[in-house]
Amino acid sequence: MGGTFGTVVTYPLCGSILTSLSWIWVFYITSILTGVWGVLWFFFMFDDPQEDPYSSDEEKEFIISTRSFNEDQRAVDLSTPILPLLFDMLKETDHDKVKIILSIEGKAVFTFSLSNLMASFRIKNPKM
Repeated sequence: MGGTFGTVVTYPLCGSILTSLSWIWVFYITSILTGVWGVLWFFFMFDDPQEDPYSSDEEKEFIISTRSFNEDQRAVDLSTPILPLLFDMLKETDHDKVKIILSIEGKAVFTFSLSNLMASFRIKNPKM
């Protein structure tokens, strides 16, 4: 979901940057925003709720009591090599469903991008 959100935000942002500045600024500005996002993520996201200094004790207790978490499973997950796991998942995936989902998302992103392009063109050329 984060990738889709990033796409929905980035396309109009890049269009605005291109119309007011030059194409090179698209790379500079999106790189800076990505760096800022990474720094914020590093400082404000935690793997374990007990490590989070921004959550109250009640929140931590609620999270721990309602999650489905097994410390033994975590040890197994951390010791499992990721690439063989991904290949096994790809073998078991229903590829037709994945193609349909990706095509719907791609069409939605294309439609949104095209509507933004048309809107920015209309704004720059109001007599057309």
